Amino acid sequence: GMLGLADSGDAVQPMPSGIFWDRPEWDTESLRDVEIEPIASGVPEECFYLRFGTWDNQIWMQRLMDEFNGDLGTMVSLRGYQSRVKSKFLDQMVVESNELDRLFGGNLIADVAVIGNDMFFEDGSSVGVLFHAKSSRALESNLNSKRRKFAKQHAEEGCVISDVQVDGAKVQFLRTPDNRYRSFYVVQDDNHLITTSLSLARRFIEASAGGGCMAQNPEFRFARQQMPLSRDDTVFVFIPSRFLQNLLGPQYQIELRRRNRSITDMQMVELAGLAATHEGLDASSQENLIAHGFLPERFGQRPDGSQLTRGESSWVDSIRGRRGFYVPIPEVEMTGVTAQEQAWYAQHRVWLDEN
Repeated sequence: GMLGLADSGDAVQPMPSGIFWDRPEWDTESLRDVEIEPIASGVPEECFYLRFGTWDNQIWMQRLMDEFNGDLGTMVSLRGYQSRVKSKFLDQMVVESNELDRLFGGNLIADVAVIGNDMFFEDGSSVGVLFHAKSSRALESNLNSKRRKFAKQHAEEGCVISDVQVDGAKVQFLRTPDNRYRSFYVVQDDNHLITTSLSLARRFIEASAGGGCMAQNPEFRFARQQMPLSRDDTVFVFIPSRFLQNLLGPQYQIELRRRNRSITDMQMVELAGLAATHEGLDASSQENLIAHGFLPERFGQRPDGSQLTRGESSWVDSIRGRRGFYVPIPEVEMTGVTAQEQAWYAQHRVWLDEN
């Protein structure tokens, strides 16, 4: 089974075309006067959207757990989810929930939402926390000083802060070389986004300028018409059809397959190494393991040219980074696919079209 994943050939075929989706017609006239929360003007229309609004000294992290579990349970596998979200998704972005509770209490933040392109928290996801500030300057200086302090405390791990220019906007990037911490921070008007993903930061900047933003999206406006702001929901969950379409598109599906292949390869090297050591052989190199028949001949030859190396505490993929903290999928450049990948996705499309 594991060996069957190996793709032969180079990734020289063009990207397969995505699935053709029906576009519903909306009566935009009737949606014109729907009241929309200001934070939605910074949300890219293809993202999932979890809005928490205001709450009276409730611990928002607990809310996040409960609500995610209740509303999105069917979409996400939630075993062991609580500790994972706590340690992974906020942690990687350098967002502390107790700190945010304090900021809410201190009236710096008027509204908050979690947005993203996927929910692959296990291996590295494209997600962000979006704040609508009551006082933008105060919030920015507060978050900046926290981030500088954090970088200083983690300097030994190679934690650095740099600025990236995206479409004329300044995006602050806090990171460690192994992606253990990977946090982009960008401000547009009164919306502040902290995200794991540069492509999400770029889309936030575009959306804030009116390019494909949720506040203008008829599907979202229709949802808001059915569930108006006046209901004052503790949490509002919106999953646009574009979100699901992206997940099922070729970039996501083929990269997920490559990700799985990368993880499978790591597991195979581990097992092969244990077996070789057990027989008293040198297990330090993959070549050696191949030579002694513990790994197949073509092992490690991948369509995207990525290599596996053993880091200090975990495996590292030369393109995706450290296991468990892979670069978000929208950021992995995919210029071509193998013939096998093309055929696999074509089969996949047929299945999706039929279902």
